[in-house]
Amino acid sequence: MTPRTLAIAVLAAMAAVTAHAWNGAAEKLALVTVFAGQGKPATGLVPADFTITEEKTKLDVIEAAPAKDPLSVVLLVDTALPADGAAATPEMRRALMTFIGTLLDGEPGAQIALYQVSNAGLPVKDFTSSRAALEAGINAIASGTPPGSSMLEAVRDAAKKVGERPAPRRAIVAVGIGTAEGTALQPKPVTDVVMQAGATLWVVSVQGAADSSLTNRDTVWTRGTEATGGLRQNVVQATRLEGSLRSVANSLLSQYFLKMARSANGPMKGLKGQTAQGAQVLFTRWMR
Repeated sequence: MTPRTLAIAVLAAMAAVTAHAWNGAAEKLALVTVFAGQGKPATGLVPADFTITEEKTKLDVIEAAPAKDPLSVVLLVDTALPADGAAATPEMRRALMTFIGTLLDGEPGAQIALYQVSNAGLPVKDFTSSRAALEAGINAIASGTPPGSSMLEAVRDAAKKVGERPAPRRAIVAVGIGTAEGTALQPKPVTDVVMQAGATLWVVSVQGAADSSLTNRDTVWTRGTEATGGLRQNVVQATRLEGSLRSVANSLLSQYFLKMARSANGPMKGLKGQTAQGAQVLFTRWMR
């Protein structure tokens, strides 16, 4: 090989390495959740079904693969008496039955832990895929315990518990009935623990228009869900808990790994997305 030929070969090899490194840095793999609504999970989606933007720049979705990793969910149920003094045991139980039934029908191996929350988060059932065990636990839950509910403390403790489960599909689902917060925990530390656990926070709560929107709990419900890739749903009557919890279950069954190409390096920010059907795409904290 002549010196000139050798130089050309070296330059070509360097160019190939540089291109490979650039391509690696420009591709990101993210775990996303498609908000599926009450109908059914969003299955069978392909890359063309996703429109993803990063700070208004459209990204190319190269691959879209359904997430098949183990799913772990901590279900927190607020049983404290709400301000209006109206317990909602039948409506709550029916909604919880619908949630576990929908989730286990779609993913029989999903692991669900059940807690009731009043002045503390009390374990009812540890992680299990047994529908019978979870239904027995739900039938043992009754709303109407003394006012003052430690939901933020329960979220914090749930994050630590679910953080020990297999990554990356971890979720906390908090169900409230319009009770007052019984702790003085600040929003940021609670949200930080959920983020560190790699969990998404989902909230379904009975909350009227007259309720305060400046409490520590409300801040976690609004900002914590957004920061972790979950969603908050408010309903005005306990009878509507069932439909909202069904939509959460369908959404957890609609998780995908998306491989995306971008022209910039560094952390991704300002991500937004929707499907061709108009469903919102939520980004979890898991990204590579």
